Amino acid sequence: MKKLLLLFLTLTGFTIAFSSHAAFTVRFDHPENYNDLSLSGSSTPGIQDELMKQLEAYFKVLANRYLSKDESMEIVVLDIDMAGGYEPWQTPNLTNTRIMRDVYPPKFSLQYIWRDPSGKIKADQQETVSDLNYLMLIDSKQFQTNDRLRYEKAMLERWFRVRFSATTQSTPH
Repeated sequence: MKKLLLLFLTLTGFTIAFSSHAAFTVRFDHPENYNDLSLSGSSTPGIQDELMKQLEAYFKVLANRYLSKDESMEIVVLDIDMAGGYEPWQTPNLTNTRIMRDVYPPKFSLQYIWRDPSGKIKADQQETVSDLNYLMLIDSKQFQTNDRLRYEKAMLERWFRVRFSATTQSTPH
């Protein structure tokens, strides 16, 4: 009986904790037309699907971190251009190697609707998020990880913090 009660309280506590997060959805609009959603010059649809899943999970982490629990947001990803670029002219051995240079910043085209707790629209915008300083501004902890999306995640985290932080009093311009 005690185990059942403990299980019930654990599940109930998890449900309460989970439901306290902001309502958030993300959708990738026509990813087959994205400028660059790959880790190498020959990325497969399976790898692209995995990247979208990782990005979706990270968007949700950011929404839970920066939106108040009663706000909601819908994001549509219109285009992705990952950090770095391919320079096959350098050497045939680098054909599928992403080269990180400041001329190849990460860039996301997004459409979002941000609502307050009453459902009133705080912002309905299309925006291009990019970071020309992506090589200089990455957190040292992120740089030391093997996360293949570290530059994109760092850029998105800075954008979310500036645009949607629960402590921000005004809506974005």
